[in-house]
Amino acid sequence: PTVSLRQVLENQVDPELIGNRLVLIGSTAESLNDLFYTPYSSPFTNTPQPAPGVVIHANAASQILSAAIDGRSPIRVWNELGECLWILLWSSIGATVHWGLLEIDRQRQRITARWIVISIYICLGGGVLFTVSYAAFLAGWWIPLIPPLVALSGSAILITAEQIRKLQQQRLELAIQKFKLKQEKIQAEAASAAKSQFLAKMSHELRTPLNAILGFTQIMSHSSELSTEHQEYLGIISRSGEHLLQLINDILDLSKIEAGMMSLNESNFDLYSLLDGLEQMFRIEAFNKNLKLVFEINPNVPQYLKADAKKLRVCLINLLSNAIKFTQAGSVTLRVDLELLRQVIGKPDKQREQMDNKLSTASVAHNLSSTSPPQLQLRRLLFEVEDTGSGIAQTEVDSLFDDFVQTKTGKQADQGTGLGLSITRSFVQLMGGEITLNSVVGKGTVFNFFIQLEPLNSSATIHSFPPQYQDVSPSKLDLKKSNYTYQQSNSFLLEGLAKMPYSWVEKLHHSTLRLDEQVILELIEQIPEEEAMLAAALRDLLSNFRLDLLHQFTQSVLDKSGNSSDS
Repeated sequence: PTVSLRQVLENQVDPELIGNRLVLIGSTAESLNDLFYTPYSSPFTNTPQPAPGVVIHANAASQILSAAIDGRSPIRVWNELGECLWILLWSSIGATVHWGLLEIDRQRQRITARWIVISIYICLGGGVLFTVSYAAFLAGWWIPLIPPLVALSGSAILITAEQIRKLQQQRLELAIQKFKLKQEKIQAEAASAAKSQFLAKMSHELRTPLNAILGFTQIMSHSSELSTEHQEYLGIISRSGEHLLQLINDILDLSKIEAGMMSLNESNFDLYSLLDGLEQMFRIEAFNKNLKLVFEINPNVPQYLKADAKKLRVCLINLLSNAIKFTQAGSVTLRVDLELLRQVIGKPDKQREQMDNKLSTASVAHNLSSTSPPQLQLRRLLFEVEDTGSGIAQTEVDSLFDDFVQTKTGKQADQGTGLGLSITRSFVQLMGGEITLNSVVGKGTVFNFFIQLEPLNSSATIHSFPPQYQDVSPSKLDLKKSNYTYQQSNSFLLEGLAKMPYSWVEKLHHSTLRLDEQVILELIEQIPEEEAMLAAALRDLLSNFRLDLLHQFTQSVLDKSGNSSDS
Protein backbone atom coordinates (compact mmCIF):
# COMPACT_ATOMS: atom_id res chain seq x y z
CA PRO A 1 0.00 0.00 0.00
CA THR A 2 0.97 3.60 -0.57
CA VAL A 3 0.22 6.59 1.65
CA SER A 4 0.59 10.24 0.84
CA LEU A 5 2.91 12.70 2.57
CA ARG A 6 -0.12 14.69 3.81
CA GLN A 7 -1.44 11.61 5.59
CA VAL A 8 1.88 11.19 7.34
CA LEU A 9 2.04 14.85 8.43
CA GLU A 10 -1.54 14.75 9.73
CA ASN A 11 -0.84 11.50 11.56
CA GLN A 12 -3.51 9.68 9.64
CA VAL A 13 -1.41 6.55 8.91
CA ASP A 14 -2.61 3.23 10.31
CA PRO A 15 0.10 1.85 12.65
CA GLU A 16 -0.42 -1.62 11.28
CA LEU A 17 0.84 -0.40 7.88
CA ILE A 18 4.19 0.51 9.46
CA GLY A 19 4.65 -2.07 12.16
CA ASN A 20 6.97 -4.95 11.36
CA ARG A 21 7.41 -3.70 7.80
CA LEU A 22 10.03 -2.06 5.58
CA VAL A 23 9.07 1.47 4.80
CA LEU A 24 10.49 3.15 1.68
CA ILE A 25 10.09 6.87 1.45
CA GLY A 26 9.94 8.37 -2.03
CA SER A 27 7.81 10.31 -4.44
CA THR A 28 5.48 8.91 -7.08
CA ALA A 29 4.57 12.29 -8.51
CA GLU A 30 4.76 12.36 -12.31
CA SER A 31 6.06 15.93 -12.15
CA LEU A 32 9.36 14.69 -10.72
CA ASN A 33 9.80 12.38 -13.77
CA ASP A 34 11.10 9.60 -11.54
CA LEU A 35 9.48 6.98 -13.80
CA PHE A 36 11.05 3.88 -15.35
CA TYR A 37 9.97 1.15 -17.77
CA THR A 38 10.32 -2.40 -16.57
CA PRO A 39 9.81 -5.80 -18.23
CA TYR A 40 6.32 -5.68 -16.80
CA SER A 41 5.47 -2.37 -18.53
CA SER A 42 3.27 -4.03 -21.10
CA PRO A 43 -0.40 -3.89 -22.05
CA PHE A 44 -0.57 -7.61 -21.18
CA THR A 45 0.24 -6.93 -17.44
CA ASN A 46 -1.38 -4.94 -14.65
CA THR A 47 1.16 -2.10 -14.91
CA PRO A 48 1.17 -0.98 -18.50
CA GLN A 49 2.59 2.46 -17.60
CA PRO A 50 6.15 3.31 -16.43
CA ALA A 51 6.71 2.65 -12.70
CA PRO A 52 8.14 5.21 -10.21
CA GLY A 53 11.59 4.42 -8.83
CA VAL A 54 10.34 3.96 -5.27
CA VAL A 55 7.82 1.36 -6.48
CA ILE A 56 10.56 -0.52 -8.28
CA HIS A 57 12.69 -0.57 -5.11
CA ALA A 58 9.74 -1.67 -3.04
CA ASN A 59 8.96 -4.59 -5.36
CA ALA A 60 12.63 -5.63 -5.47
CA ALA A 61 12.91 -5.55 -1.67
CA SER A 62 9.64 -7.45 -1.34
CA GLN A 63 10.85 -10.16 -3.72
CA ILE A 64 14.14 -10.51 -1.85
CA LEU A 65 12.44 -10.78 1.54
CA SER A 66 9.81 -13.16 0.22
CA ALA A 67 12.43 -15.41 -1.33
CA ALA A 68 14.48 -15.37 1.89
CA ILE A 69 11.49 -16.23 4.04
CA ASP A 70 10.35 -19.01 1.65
CA GLY A 71 13.91 -20.34 1.12
CA ARG A 72 13.90 -19.97 -2.68
CA SER A 73 15.91 -17.96 -5.25
CA PRO A 74 14.36 -14.71 -6.47
CA ILE A 75 14.64 -15.66 -10.24
CA ARG A 76 15.02 -19.25 -11.45
CA VAL A 77 17.99 -20.03 -13.74
CA TRP A 78 19.31 -23.06 -15.60
CA ASN A 79 22.45 -24.86 -14.59
CA GLU A 80 25.59 -24.61 -16.72
CA LEU A 81 24.82 -27.77 -18.70
CA GLY A 82 21.37 -26.47 -19.58
CA GLU A 83 22.76 -23.14 -20.70
CA CYS A 84 25.40 -24.88 -22.85
CA LEU A 85 22.77 -27.09 -24.47
CA TRP A 86 20.60 -23.99 -25.07
CA ILE A 87 23.47 -22.20 -26.83
CA LEU A 88 24.35 -25.34 -28.83
CA LEU A 89 20.72 -25.68 -29.91
CA TRP A 90 20.62 -22.20 -31.40
CA SER A 91 24.00 -22.74 -33.04
CA SER A 92 22.63 -25.89 -34.72
CA ILE A 93 19.48 -24.06 -35.77
CA GLY A 94 21.60 -21.28 -37.27
CA ALA A 95 23.72 -23.76 -39.24
CA THR A 96 21.05 -26.13 -40.54
CA VAL A 97 18.24 -23.69 -41.30
CA HIS A 98 20.56 -21.17 -42.91
CA TRP A 99 22.17 -23.90 -45.02
CA GLY A 100 18.73 -24.86 -46.24
CA LEU A 101 17.94 -21.25 -47.13
CA LEU A 102 21.17 -20.97 -49.09
CA GLU A 103 20.40 -24.20 -50.94
CA ILE A 104 17.01 -22.79 -51.93
CA ASP A 105 18.76 -19.66 -53.20
CA ARG A 106 21.52 -21.68 -54.84
CA GLN A 107 20.35 -21.03 -58.39
CA ARG A 108 21.09 -17.31 -58.13
CA GLN A 109 24.80 -17.81 -57.48
CA ARG A 110 25.16 -14.22 -56.28
CA ILE A 111 27.28 -13.24 -53.30
CA THR A 112 25.24 -10.11 -52.55
CA ALA A 113 22.04 -12.14 -52.41
CA ARG A 114 23.63 -14.50 -49.90
CA TRP A 115 24.57 -11.66 -47.54
CA ILE A 116 21.03 -10.31 -47.78
CA VAL A 117 19.67 -13.75 -46.87
CA ILE A 118 21.94 -14.04 -43.82
CA SER A 119 20.99 -10.55 -42.60
CA ILE A 120 17.28 -11.32 -42.80
CA TYR A 121 17.84 -14.69 -41.17
CA ILE A 122 19.78 -13.26 -38.21
CA CYS A 123 17.11 -10.62 -37.64
CA LEU A 124 14.33 -13.21 -37.68
CA GLY A 125 16.28 -15.64 -35.50
CA GLY A 126 17.16 -12.89 -33.02
CA GLY A 127 13.53 -11.83 -32.83
CA VAL A 128 12.41 -15.38 -32.06
CA LEU A 129 15.13 -15.78 -29.39
CA PHE A 130 14.22 -12.47 -27.76
CA THR A 131 10.54 -13.40 -27.65
CA VAL A 132 11.28 -16.76 -26.01
CA SER A 133 13.61 -15.16 -23.43
CA TYR A 134 11.08 -12.45 -22.61
CA ALA A 135 8.27 -14.92 -22.15
CA ALA A 136 10.49 -17.02 -19.87
CA PHE A 137 11.42 -13.95 -17.83
CA LEU A 138 7.77 -13.14 -17.28
CA ALA A 139 7.38 -16.67 -15.98
CA GLY A 140 10.28 -16.18 -13.56
CA TRP A 141 13.02 -17.82 -15.56
CA TRP A 142 16.29 -16.24 -16.60
CA ILE A 143 17.34 -17.59 -20.01
CA PRO A 144 20.62 -16.52 -21.68
CA LEU A 145 19.95 -14.21 -24.64
CA ILE A 146 23.24 -12.84 -25.96
CA PRO A 147 25.26 -16.13 -26.15
CA PRO A 148 22.60 -17.97 -28.23
CA LEU A 149 22.26 -14.92 -30.49
CA VAL A 150 26.03 -14.88 -31.01
CA ALA A 151 25.99 -18.64 -31.71
CA LEU A 152 23.11 -18.22 -34.16
CA SER A 153 24.82 -15.38 -36.01
CA GLY A 154 28.25 -16.99 -35.93
CA SER A 155 27.09 -20.31 -37.38
CA ALA A 156 25.12 -18.54 -40.11
CA ILE A 157 28.09 -16.35 -40.99
CA LEU A 158 30.45 -19.34 -41.09
CA ILE A 159 28.08 -21.29 -43.33
CA THR A 160 27.70 -18.30 -45.64
CA ALA A 161 31.44 -17.75 -45.76
CA GLU A 162 31.99 -21.41 -46.67
CA GLN A 163 29.35 -21.25 -49.38
CA ILE A 164 30.86 -18.06 -50.79
CA ARG A 165 34.31 -19.68 -50.77
CA LYS A 166 32.96 -22.65 -52.72
CA LEU A 167 31.13 -20.33 -55.08
CA GLN A 168 34.27 -18.32 -55.76
CA GLN A 169 36.19 -21.56 -56.28
CA GLN A 170 33.57 -22.74 -58.78
CA ARG A 171 33.73 -19.42 -60.59
CA LEU A 172 37.49 -19.66 -60.76
CA GLU A 173 37.31 -23.21 -62.11
CA LEU A 174 34.63 -22.12 -64.58
CA ALA A 175 36.78 -19.21 -65.75
CA ILE A 176 39.75 -21.54 -66.22
CA GLN A 177 37.58 -24.03 -68.10
CA LYS A 178 36.13 -21.24 -70.24
CA PHE A 179 39.62 -20.01 -71.03
CA LYS A 180 40.70 -23.52 -72.00
CA LEU A 181 37.63 -23.95 -74.19
CA LYS A 182 38.34 -20.62 -75.84
CA GLN A 183 41.91 -21.67 -76.53
CA GLU A 184 40.73 -25.01 -77.88
CA LYS A 185 38.17 -23.23 -80.05
CA ILE A 186 40.87 -20.95 -81.45
CA GLN A 187 43.07 -23.96 -82.16
CA ALA A 188 40.16 -25.85 -83.73
CA GLU A 189 39.25 -22.87 -85.90
CA ALA A 190 42.88 -22.49 -86.94
CA ALA A 191 43.06 -26.20 -87.76
CA SER A 192 39.76 -25.99 -89.66
CA ALA A 193 40.99 -22.96 -91.60
CA ALA A 194 44.25 -24.73 -92.40
CA LYS A 195 42.30 -27.81 -93.50
CA SER A 196 40.00 -25.71 -95.66
CA GLN A 197 42.92 -23.87 -97.23
CA PHE A 198 44.68 -27.17 -97.86
CA LEU A 199 41.57 -28.68 -99.44
CA ALA A 200 41.02 -25.59 -101.56
CA LYS A 201 44.61 -25.60 -102.80
CA MET A 202 44.70 -29.34 -103.38
CA SER A 203 41.33 -29.26 -105.14
CA HIS A 204 42.58 -26.57 -107.47
CA GLU A 205 45.81 -28.46 -108.13
CA LEU A 206 43.96 -31.71 -108.78
CA ARG A 207 41.58 -30.17 -111.28
CA THR A 208 44.35 -29.21 -113.72
CA PRO A 209 45.61 -32.77 -114.47
CA LEU A 210 42.05 -34.06 -114.25
CA ASN A 211 41.05 -31.52 -116.87
CA ALA A 212 43.71 -32.94 -119.16
CA ILE A 213 42.38 -36.46 -118.64
CA LEU A 214 38.80 -35.45 -119.37
CA GLY A 215 39.74 -33.23 -122.28
CA PHE A 216 41.81 -35.77 -124.15
CA THR A 217 39.42 -38.65 -123.46
CA GLN A 218 36.62 -36.61 -124.98
CA ILE A 219 38.78 -35.66 -127.96
CA MET A 220 39.79 -39.30 -128.45
CA SER A 221 36.17 -40.43 -128.19
CA HIS A 222 35.45 -38.66 -131.50
CA SER A 223 38.14 -40.62 -133.30
CA SER A 224 36.86 -43.14 -135.85
CA GLU A 225 39.99 -45.27 -135.53
CA LEU A 226 39.13 -46.61 -132.07
CA SER A 227 37.35 -49.92 -131.66
CA THR A 228 34.06 -50.26 -129.83
CA GLU A 229 35.83 -51.81 -126.86
CA HIS A 230 38.24 -48.88 -126.62
CA GLN A 231 35.33 -46.46 -126.89
CA GLU A 232 33.75 -48.18 -123.89
CA TYR A 233 37.01 -47.86 -121.97
CA LEU A 234 37.15 -44.15 -122.79
CA GLY A 235 33.56 -43.80 -121.63
CA ILE A 236 34.43 -45.39 -118.29
CA ILE A 237 37.43 -43.08 -117.91
CA SER A 238 35.34 -40.04 -118.82
CA ARG A 239 32.50 -40.89 -116.42
CA SER A 240 34.90 -41.65 -113.58
CA GLY A 241 36.79 -38.44 -114.23
CA GLU A 242 33.60 -36.38 -114.27
CA HIS A 243 32.52 -37.99 -111.00
CA LEU A 244 35.90 -37.17 -109.47
CA LEU A 245 35.70 -33.61 -110.81
CA GLN A 246 32.28 -33.15 -109.24
CA LEU A 247 33.61 -34.47 -105.94
CA ILE A 248 36.56 -32.08 -106.08
CA ASN A 249 34.26 -29.16 -106.86
CA ASP A 250 32.00 -30.08 -103.93
CA ILE A 251 34.96 -30.32 -101.55
CA LEU A 252 36.28 -26.98 -102.80
CA ASP A 253 32.90 -25.32 -102.24
CA LEU A 254 32.58 -26.92 -98.81
CA SER A 255 36.06 -25.78 -97.78
CA LYS A 256 35.27 -22.23 -98.87
CA ILE A 257 32.04 -22.28 -96.88
CA GLU A 258 33.79 -23.57 -93.75
CA ALA A 259 36.58 -21.00 -94.11
CA GLY A 260 34.04 -18.19 -94.53
CA MET A 261 35.50 -17.33 -97.93
CA MET A 262 32.29 -17.89 -99.87
CA SER A 263 30.68 -14.62 -100.91
CA LEU A 264 27.96 -13.47 -103.26
CA ASN A 265 28.86 -12.37 -106.76
CA GLU A 266 25.67 -10.68 -107.84
CA SER A 267 25.22 -9.59 -111.43
CA ASN A 268 22.45 -8.90 -113.89
CA PHE A 269 21.52 -12.07 -115.75
CA ASP A 270 18.92 -13.65 -118.00
CA LEU A 271 16.89 -16.09 -115.89
CA TYR A 272 15.13 -17.60 -118.91
CA SER A 273 18.49 -18.38 -120.54
CA LEU A 274 19.71 -20.04 -117.34
CA LEU A 275 16.60 -22.22 -117.08
CA ASP A 276 16.78 -23.09 -120.79
CA GLY A 277 20.35 -24.29 -120.31
CA LEU A 278 19.31 -26.48 -117.38
CA GLU A 279 16.44 -27.95 -119.39
CA GLN A 280 18.82 -28.90 -122.19
CA MET A 281 21.33 -30.31 -119.70
CA PHE A 282 18.90 -32.77 -118.09
CA ARG A 283 16.67 -33.50 -121.08
CA ILE A 284 18.71 -36.43 -122.39
CA GLU A 285 19.28 -37.92 -118.92
CA ALA A 286 15.54 -37.82 -118.21
CA PHE A 287 14.75 -39.24 -121.66
CA ASN A 288 17.12 -42.17 -121.10
CA LYS A 289 15.19 -43.09 -117.92
CA ASN A 290 11.78 -42.58 -119.58
CA LEU A 291 11.04 -39.69 -117.22
CA LYS A 292 8.97 -36.65 -118.03
CA LEU A 293 10.97 -33.46 -117.39
CA VAL A 294 8.70 -30.44 -116.88
CA PHE A 295 9.68 -26.79 -116.38
CA GLU A 296 6.74 -24.64 -115.20
CA ILE A 297 7.56 -20.92 -115.16
CA ASN A 298 4.92 -18.49 -113.93
CA PRO A 299 4.35 -15.77 -116.56
CA ASN A 300 4.83 -13.17 -113.84
CA VAL A 301 8.47 -14.20 -113.33
CA PRO A 302 10.69 -11.51 -114.90
CA GLN A 303 13.33 -12.49 -117.42
CA TYR A 304 16.11 -10.22 -116.17
CA LEU A 305 17.15 -10.22 -112.52
CA LYS A 306 20.07 -9.38 -110.29
CA ALA A 307 21.45 -12.23 -108.18
CA ASP A 308 24.34 -14.70 -108.02
CA ALA A 309 23.50 -16.68 -111.15
CA LYS A 310 26.26 -19.27 -110.72
CA LYS A 311 25.24 -20.22 -107.18
CA LEU A 312 21.59 -20.34 -108.20
CA ARG A 313 22.55 -22.62 -111.09
CA VAL A 314 24.48 -24.93 -108.75
CA CYS A 315 21.47 -25.19 -106.41
CA LEU A 316 19.12 -26.10 -109.24
CA ILE A 317 21.59 -28.58 -110.75
CA ASN A 318 21.99 -30.37 -107.41
CA LEU A 319 18.24 -30.65 -106.83
CA LEU A 320 17.37 -31.66 -110.40
CA SER A 321 20.24 -34.14 -110.54
CA ASN A 322 19.10 -35.82 -107.31
CA ALA A 323 15.49 -35.86 -108.47
CA ILE A 324 16.34 -37.59 -111.75
CA LYS A 325 18.88 -39.89 -110.11
CA PHE A 326 16.43 -41.30 -107.54
CA THR A 327 13.30 -41.36 -109.70
CA GLN A 328 12.70 -44.57 -111.64
CA ALA A 329 9.32 -43.72 -113.17
CA GLY A 330 7.05 -40.74 -113.49
CA SER A 331 8.22 -37.15 -113.76
CA VAL A 332 10.51 -34.45 -112.43
CA THR A 333 9.07 -30.94 -112.31
CA LEU A 334 10.73 -27.57 -111.71
CA ARG A 335 8.39 -24.71 -110.83
CA VAL A 336 9.44 -21.06 -110.63
CA ASP A 337 7.20 -18.42 -109.12
CA LEU A 338 7.40 -14.92 -107.69
CA GLU A 339 6.45 -13.47 -104.31
CA LEU A 340 5.50 -9.78 -104.38
CA LEU A 341 5.37 -7.09 -101.73
CA ARG A 342 2.45 -4.72 -102.25
CA GLN A 343 2.63 -1.41 -100.46
CA VAL A 344 0.40 1.58 -101.25
CA ILE A 345 1.09 4.70 -99.21
CA GLY A 346 -1.47 7.41 -98.48
CA LYS A 347 -4.47 5.53 -99.87
CA PRO A 348 -7.72 4.67 -98.07
CA ASP A 349 -8.34 1.01 -97.31
CA LYS A 350 -10.80 0.50 -100.21
CA GLN A 351 -8.44 2.14 -102.69
CA ARG A 352 -5.54 0.10 -101.34
CA GLU A 353 -7.54 -3.12 -101.73
CA GLN A 354 -8.56 -2.20 -105.27
CA MET A 355 -4.96 -1.44 -106.21
CA ASP A 356 -3.80 -4.72 -104.65
CA ASN A 357 -6.29 -6.58 -106.82
CA LYS A 358 -5.03 -4.78 -109.90
CA LEU A 359 -1.43 -5.52 -109.01
CA SER A 360 -2.16 -9.21 -108.43
CA THR A 361 -3.48 -9.58 -111.99
CA ALA A 362 -0.83 -7.46 -113.68
CA SER A 363 2.18 -9.15 -115.22
CA VAL A 364 5.62 -8.49 -113.86
CA ALA A 365 6.94 -7.62 -117.27
CA HIS A 366 4.43 -4.81 -117.47
CA ASN A 367 5.15 -3.69 -113.91
CA LEU A 368 8.86 -3.45 -114.65
CA SER A 369 8.27 -1.00 -117.46
CA SER A 370 8.73 2.72 -117.13
CA THR A 371 5.06 3.17 -116.24
CA SER A 372 5.04 0.58 -113.47
CA PRO A 373 3.80 1.83 -110.08
CA PRO A 374 6.66 2.35 -107.59
CA GLN A 375 4.64 0.67 -104.87
CA LEU A 376 5.35 -2.82 -106.29
CA GLN A 377 8.64 -4.39 -105.18
CA LEU A 378 10.05 -7.84 -105.87
CA ARG A 379 11.03 -9.73 -102.76
CA ARG A 380 11.53 -13.45 -103.38
CA LEU A 381 12.00 -15.83 -106.27
CA LEU A 382 10.44 -19.19 -105.38
CA PHE A 383 11.66 -22.55 -106.71
CA GLU A 384 10.10 -25.98 -106.33
CA VAL A 385 11.58 -29.28 -107.50
CA GLU A 386 9.13 -32.18 -107.34
CA ASP A 387 9.75 -35.80 -108.23
CA THR A 388 7.81 -39.06 -108.12
CA GLY A 389 10.71 -41.08 -106.74
CA SER A 390 11.08 -43.35 -103.75
CA GLY A 391 10.77 -40.55 -101.20
CA ILE A 392 12.73 -39.90 -98.02
CA ALA A 393 11.96 -41.38 -94.60
CA GLN A 394 11.02 -38.87 -91.91
CA THR A 395 13.88 -40.10 -89.71
CA GLU A 396 16.35 -39.05 -92.40
CA VAL A 397 14.91 -35.60 -93.11
CA ASP A 398 16.41 -33.79 -90.10
CA SER A 399 20.01 -34.69 -90.98
CA LEU A 400 19.64 -34.62 -94.76
CA PHE A 401 21.32 -31.22 -95.13
CA ASP A 402 24.37 -32.15 -93.02
CA ASP A 403 27.78 -32.70 -94.59
CA PHE A 404 28.45 -36.18 -96.04
CA VAL A 405 24.96 -37.41 -95.12
CA GLN A 406 23.11 -39.64 -97.58
CA THR A 407 19.74 -41.32 -97.47
CA LYS A 408 19.42 -45.08 -97.34
CA THR A 409 18.54 -45.11 -101.04
CA GLY A 410 21.60 -43.01 -101.86
CA LYS A 411 23.89 -45.35 -99.94
CA GLN A 412 22.44 -48.37 -101.70
CA ALA A 413 22.88 -46.71 -105.09
CA ASP A 414 26.48 -45.84 -104.13
CA GLN A 415 26.17 -42.49 -105.90
CA GLY A 416 27.19 -39.06 -104.71
CA THR A 417 29.09 -37.90 -101.65
CA GLY A 418 26.41 -36.35 -99.47
CA LEU A 419 27.68 -32.81 -100.07
CA GLY A 420 25.24 -31.56 -102.70
CA LEU A 421 22.34 -30.67 -100.40
CA SER A 422 24.67 -29.23 -97.75
CA ILE A 423 26.23 -26.92 -100.33
CA THR A 424 22.80 -26.09 -101.74
CA ARG A 425 21.50 -25.02 -98.33
CA SER A 426 24.62 -22.90 -97.71
CA PHE A 427 24.26 -21.19 -101.09
CA VAL A 428 20.53 -20.58 -100.56
CA GLN A 429 21.14 -19.07 -97.12
CA LEU A 430 23.96 -16.96 -98.56
CA MET A 431 21.45 -15.56 -101.07
CA GLY A 432 19.08 -14.65 -98.23
CA GLY A 433 16.73 -17.61 -98.52
CA GLU A 434 15.80 -20.91 -96.91
CA ILE A 435 15.26 -24.42 -98.23
CA THR A 436 12.70 -26.96 -96.99
CA LEU A 437 11.39 -30.32 -98.13
CA ASN A 438 8.29 -32.48 -97.88
CA SER A 439 8.53 -36.16 -98.68
CA VAL A 440 6.29 -39.21 -98.59
CA VAL A 441 7.96 -42.60 -98.85
CA GLY A 442 6.89 -44.33 -102.03
CA LYS A 443 5.29 -41.22 -103.54
CA GLY A 444 8.04 -38.65 -104.00
CA THR A 445 9.75 -35.56 -102.65
CA VAL A 446 9.26 -31.81 -103.02
CA PHE A 447 12.11 -29.37 -102.35
CA ASN A 448 11.21 -25.69 -101.93
CA PHE A 449 13.57 -22.76 -101.62
CA PHE A 450 13.55 -19.04 -102.23
CA ILE A 451 16.18 -16.35 -102.77
CA GLN A 452 16.10 -12.60 -102.24
CA LEU A 453 16.46 -10.52 -105.38
CA GLU A 454 15.62 -7.21 -106.97
CA PRO A 455 14.26 -6.33 -110.42
CA LEU A 456 16.30 -4.58 -113.09
CA ASN A 457 15.51 -1.34 -114.77
CA SER A 458 15.63 -0.89 -118.50
CA SER A 459 19.14 0.61 -118.46
CA ALA A 460 20.78 -2.34 -116.67
CA THR A 461 23.46 -4.34 -118.47
CA ILE A 462 22.32 -7.93 -118.97
CA HIS A 463 24.73 -10.87 -118.96
CA SER A 464 23.06 -13.71 -120.78
CA PHE A 465 23.71 -17.13 -119.35
CA PRO A 466 24.96 -19.28 -122.24
CA PRO A 467 22.98 -22.46 -122.91
CA GLN A 468 24.55 -25.78 -122.01
CA TYR A 469 27.12 -26.83 -124.60
CA GLN A 470 26.67 -30.12 -126.39
CA ASP A 471 29.41 -32.71 -126.88
CA VAL A 472 29.62 -32.87 -130.66
CA SER A 473 32.38 -33.58 -133.12
CA PRO A 474 33.86 -30.72 -135.20
CA SER A 475 32.09 -31.98 -138.29
CA LYS A 476 28.71 -31.55 -136.60
CA LEU A 477 29.47 -27.93 -135.81
CA ASP A 478 28.91 -26.94 -139.41
CA LEU A 479 26.03 -24.50 -139.20
CA LYS A 480 24.54 -25.78 -142.46
CA LYS A 481 24.24 -29.32 -141.10
CA SER A 482 23.42 -28.61 -137.47
CA ASN A 483 19.89 -28.86 -136.11
CA TYR A 484 18.06 -26.16 -134.19
CA THR A 485 19.40 -27.23 -130.77
CA TYR A 486 23.01 -27.06 -131.92
CA GLN A 487 22.41 -23.74 -133.62
CA GLN A 488 20.94 -22.29 -130.44
CA SER A 489 23.75 -23.49 -128.16
CA ASN A 490 26.85 -23.20 -130.37
CA SER A 491 26.29 -20.86 -133.29
CA PHE A 492 26.85 -17.68 -131.31
CA LEU A 493 30.22 -19.01 -130.09
CA LEU A 494 31.37 -20.07 -133.56
CA GLU A 495 30.29 -16.76 -135.04
CA GLY A 496 32.10 -14.85 -132.30
CA LEU A 497 35.33 -16.81 -132.80
CA ALA A 498 35.08 -16.28 -136.56
CA LYS A 499 35.13 -12.52 -136.00
CA MET A 500 38.45 -12.68 -134.14
CA PRO A 501 41.83 -12.51 -135.96
CA TYR A 502 43.14 -15.79 -137.31
CA SER A 503 46.37 -15.50 -135.27
CA TRP A 504 44.36 -14.97 -132.08
CA VAL A 505 42.20 -18.04 -132.73
CA GLU A 506 45.27 -20.09 -133.58
CA LYS A 507 47.00 -19.05 -130.36
CA LEU A 508 43.85 -19.91 -128.41
CA HIS A 509 43.72 -23.29 -130.15
CA HIS A 510 47.29 -24.17 -129.19
CA SER A 511 46.71 -22.98 -125.62
CA THR A 512 43.82 -25.42 -125.28
CA LEU A 513 46.11 -28.25 -126.38
CA ARG A 514 48.70 -27.23 -123.77
CA LEU A 515 45.95 -26.70 -121.14
CA ASP A 516 47.48 -23.30 -120.42
CA GLU A 517 44.70 -21.57 -118.49
CA GLN A 518 46.73 -18.42 -117.85
CA VAL A 519 47.31 -17.77 -121.55
CA ILE A 520 43.63 -18.49 -122.29
CA LEU A 521 42.58 -15.91 -119.70
CA GLU A 522 44.96 -13.36 -121.22
CA LEU A 523 43.50 -14.01 -124.67
CA ILE A 524 39.96 -13.63 -123.32
CA GLU A 525 40.92 -10.24 -121.88
CA GLN A 526 41.91 -9.13 -125.38
CA ILE A 527 38.36 -9.62 -126.72
CA PRO A 528 36.74 -6.26 -127.61
CA GLU A 529 33.87 -4.96 -125.47
CA GLU A 530 31.37 -5.36 -128.28
CA GLU A 531 32.02 -9.12 -128.12
CA ALA A 532 31.32 -9.38 -124.38
CA MET A 533 29.01 -12.35 -125.00
CA LEU A 534 31.89 -14.28 -126.54
CA ALA A 535 34.14 -13.49 -123.57
CA ALA A 536 31.45 -14.64 -121.13
CA ALA A 537 30.96 -17.90 -123.04
CA LEU A 538 34.70 -18.62 -123.12
CA ARG A 539 35.03 -17.91 -119.40
CA ASP A 540 32.14 -20.27 -118.76
CA LEU A 541 33.87 -23.02 -120.73
CA LEU A 542 37.11 -22.41 -118.85
CA SER A 543 35.46 -22.35 -115.40
CA ASN A 544 33.71 -25.64 -116.21
CA PHE A 545 36.98 -27.22 -117.46
CA ARG A 546 35.60 -27.80 -120.95
CA LEU A 547 38.80 -27.05 -122.83
CA ASP A 548 38.00 -30.02 -125.04
CA LEU A 549 34.93 -28.21 -126.38
CA LEU A 550 36.90 -25.00 -126.74
CA HIS A 551 39.50 -26.97 -128.71
CA GLN A 552 36.76 -28.29 -130.99
CA PHE A 553 35.32 -24.82 -131.57
CA THR A 554 38.69 -23.28 -132.42
CA GLN A 555 39.55 -26.26 -134.66
CA SER A 556 36.29 -25.79 -136.55
CA VAL A 557 36.92 -22.05 -137.02
CA LEU A 558 40.52 -22.67 -138.16
CA ASP A 559 39.36 -25.34 -140.61
CA LYS A 560 36.78 -22.98 -142.08
CA SER A 561 39.31 -20.17 -142.36
CA GLY A 562 41.76 -22.54 -144.07
CA ASN A 563 39.12 -23.74 -146.52
CA SER A 564 38.12 -20.16 -147.31
CA SER A 565 41.72 -19.13 -148.02
CA ASP A 566 42.28 -22.19 -150.24
CA SER A 567 39.21 -21.39 -152.31
